[in-house]
Amino acid sequence: MSTNPSESPAPRLSPQPRKSTRRKARVVGVPVWLPLIALIIALLFAAFIAIRISPTLSALVSPPEPVLPPGSVLQSKGSDSIGDWWFYQTSTSGCATAKFYKDALGACIYNPSSGCSSDGGGALAVPGANEVAECSGHQSIGQYGLMWRVYITANYDPNQASATGAIFRIYRDGG
Repeated sequence: MSTNPSESPAPRLSPQPRKSTRRKARVVGVPVWLPLIALIIALLFAAFIAIRISPTLSALVSPPEPVLPPGSVLQSKGSDSIGDWWFYQTSTSGCATAKFYKDALGACIYNPSSGCSSDGGGALAVPGANEVAECSGHQSIGQYGLMWRVYITANYDPNQASATGAIFRIYRDGG
């Protein structure tokens, strides 16, 4: 085979990128920062709502326990048609217990024959007079409200000349 120097094999052409006659389509869309701003606004709104409703939800899930004077001992507890109730005994006098609940709840109605005054002083005027006071108050937790009522009775011992403490029943009902 004879090779003619003038005849050389055809040069190999490397693929060259074609120049497109089409124009590149410009993508028109939402800027990247816009969904991020919307997400931040949505999270702030959700946090605002959560802050507003979390106290109410916590009160519904686990309502608060009653406020107690020092030295109170639980005797029994339960629920009935009025609401949840607790029955306590304390060595504090009936008048002092009534004063404690007047300060804690705001309103007390004293039994006139109890001899107790609104400042917590006094003693049972009539031996054996057991009813001392009925106290009540409202507690708000978020949008949820609780009504507390306390019925205080002197723990009168007929073998002694004076009352030796108090027993009281606390009712809690939501509203």
